[in-house]
Amino acid sequence: MTNSLNWVVLPAAGVGARMGADCPKQYLKIGEYTLIEHTINQLRKLIPDAPIMVSLAKGDLVGRELLSQYGAMVHLCEGGLTRAQSVLNASKAISVIDTSNPWVWVHDAARPLLAQSDIERLQQVLLSESRGAMLAQRSTDTLKQVEDGRAVTTINRDTVWRALTPQVVRAQFLIAAYEHALGKELQLTDEASAIELMGESLAVVEADEPGIKITYPQDIHTLETRLC
Repeated sequence: MTNSLNWVVLPAAGVGARMGADCPKQYLKIGEYTLIEHTINQLRKLIPDAPIMVSLAKGDLVGRELLSQYGAMVHLCEGGLTRAQSVLNASKAISVIDTSNPWVWVHDAARPLLAQSDIERLQQVLLSESRGAMLAQRSTDTLKQVEDGRAVTTINRDTVWRALTPQVVRAQFLIAAYEHALGKELQLTDEASAIELMGESLAVVEADEPGIKITYPQDIHTLETRLC
């Protein structure tokens, strides 16, 4: 049995359809490594003692072969049709291996840029937080509510933040929150949403690193200028 204070979850069962590539975006080569390798390598550098659970699509032999290089520190499980189901499956897999109810750091495989300062601040906040914490960034733009193609309301940007990852939650609470949300057949895009449905909230840690998420082809060039 493996016991660790922290585990990382990387949901990587999606195909990244908006990228329009001929393979899932996590396997796109950027310089010497694939996108998911860049992300794992950075996580291993910043949270070296945390095992990583990667949820892969059923039958994803490419991912299994690629990630075998990391040995015992990277575990694999079967993901789901949605990000939420993939995170739930990974969290359950962790709870079978590690019964200590560790902190689970859920991170997007398509966000390879992580700052050591952000990780350290999250770790500091977790010393006094019972539910967990998340990285986020203040909005710097004027925000509009749009209906039928028209800007109808200006939103107070001081109250709006961009949700980033990692988002860190205790394993058992994360499982309970996602089971509760998925039982209502709700579509969720991050862990904080599931926690909110339980009437709870995560502490917000302001990020230094903008947390670029690779979604569209033009994002690759932005990342290449940073990584290569």
